[in-house]
Parts: sequence; structure tokens; C-alpha cells
Amino acid sequence: MNIEAKNKSYVLITPAYNEEDNLPRLAESIINQNLKPVMWVIVNDGSSDATGTIVDELAAQHEFIHAVHVDPASKKGLYYAKKIHAFNAGYAYLEKQDIDYLCLGNLDADISMPADYYDNVVSTFAANNDLGVAAGSYRYSDGVSKVQWSGNYVPGSILMSRRACYEQVDGYRALKYGAEDTLLCIMAEQYGWRVQYLPQFQVVQHRVVGTAEDTSFVEARYRQGLSEQNVGYSLPYALGKFVRGAFLHKPYFFGSFCRFAGYVAGFFQADDGLVPPETKKFLRHKQLVQMKLKPNKANPHSQS
Repeated sequence: MNIEAKNKSYVLITPAYNEEDNLPRLAESIINQNLKPVMWVIVNDGSSDATGTIVDELAAQHEFIHAVHVDPASKKGLYYAKKIHAFNAGYAYLEKQDIDYLCLGNLDADISMPADYYDNVVSTFAANNDLGVAAGSYRYSDGVSKVQWSGNYVPGSILMSRRACYEQVDGYRALKYGAEDTLLCIMAEQYGWRVQYLPQFQVVQHRVVGTAEDTSFVEARYRQGLSEQNVGYSLPYALGKFVRGAFLHKPYFFGSFCRFAGYVAGFFQADDGLVPPETKKFLRHKQLVQMKLKPNKANPHSQS
């Protein structure tokens, strides 16, 4: 492998649960990429539909596609963490392979993208040695509901990490209430890596975010608040998000109230111990600096 090719090499992992309608479309997108992945590991996460068969057929037809099957019985009691357990099963398989790569991508099954998407994203990593985590933007398949990512980090459904960064932060952690992608970004910044949103590189999301599971709107917003408390959001920052959301983001007050109620409830939940205390301290300081409630200070882990 020449130096240029090595510098732009990447791998993908796709957890797939009952994705028979989405996988063929995603596979077509990946197969048609100008810059194909060195390896694409698709994890059939105990599906009850034809997902497993589709994954095996793709692996048989394309050398760079590999199939991993997760026992359905292993998912009991995993709650929102089950997708990360599936991803980590794919990563464990990947680690056993003798391959070199620059970037590792987490890719949801309900995505499609233009042929130059990964070439553009990976090229951005290759040109910026301090870039640890990045992702493009997405719009919904109806062509009307364009998603403007308003969070501090990047969309988890297409999140890509530099291998060195991913290994340094010890990868995804199977948090009970989700937000594992947010935590990955927080820890990347904690260790001095840069996190970058790349809105100019856009994919299509074929399912409304947050509707993959049988989750009501109220439960989804409540769980979002729980996850934010779990990863360490400061109370002033969470309160500020509540106020902003109540006036700026539909469904305005009701959605923001459910989210903030989840955040408050999180104080009374048992800590799962997966988020390091120093990471929570780092995040709270950063948020208070953003709100101009604290002075900024240099990060001792800077990658400069």
C-alpha cells in the first residue's frame, strides 16, 4: 500500500437489527464509493427478519464486506446500550484482522450517501493531524426536512474517528441511557483532539432520528435528559438548553420540559461508573466557559 492510500484508508462498522429494508440501499452506496473501505463489518444484531441472510449474501459477494452475527440472547437487559454492544462485537472482530487504517467509521444501516462522501471525509482527516472525530450532515429522505445539527458535537449515525484517537479514549462505552457518541467526542476533546462538524458533506437519513426503537416522543426526550446528566452536563448548561429549547425548537416547551425532567431525574439514578469523573469535570468546565461563567484555561492534553 502506498503512503497516499494508507493515509486515506478507513474501515466501517454497521450494527444492523431488522434492517432488511435499509441494508441493500446502504450496501449500494458503500459499494459505489469512490474510496471504498478496507473492510466493512456488518453486525447482524439478532434480527428476526432477513437481515442476517442479506449480510451473509453481501459478504459472499464482496471481499471487503464481513459478516458478524450476535446471539439474540446476549441482548437481554442491555436497554439502550445494545447497539454499542453490537458495534463492539464488530470492533472485536476487526481487531483480529491484520489490516492498517487511518479512520474507523460508525455507520447506521438507514443511511445512503453520494459516491464521494467518504473520500471527502477521510481526506479531511488525512490533511489535519489533530482531527480526532468528524462527521458530515444529513437530511431526511423526503427532501424537505433538512436536519441542522445543533449539538456541540457530530451526528452519531455517521461518526468517524481517527484510529489513534479512538484507541486513546478506549472506544465507545455502553451507557445505559445512550449518548455514547457524545461521550466519545467529549473524551476526544479532553485528550486534546479536535472534533469537527462537516456540513458540506451530506448524507441521506431514511428514518427519522430516534425512531428505530419502539420509543415514544416523551420517553425519547426524557431519556435524552437522563443521558446528558449521566455524561456530566452541568446544571446551568442543562437549564440554559431548557430555556432555549422552550422558545426556539419544536415542540417548544413540552419537549424541553421532558428533556429537563430527565436530566433532573438523573441525579437520583445510580451512576453506571462508565464516565470517568475527570471527564465530567472537563465537560462541566467547558460548558461553564461557553456560558462565560468561568475563565478558559489551557488543556494539558492538547495535541499540538
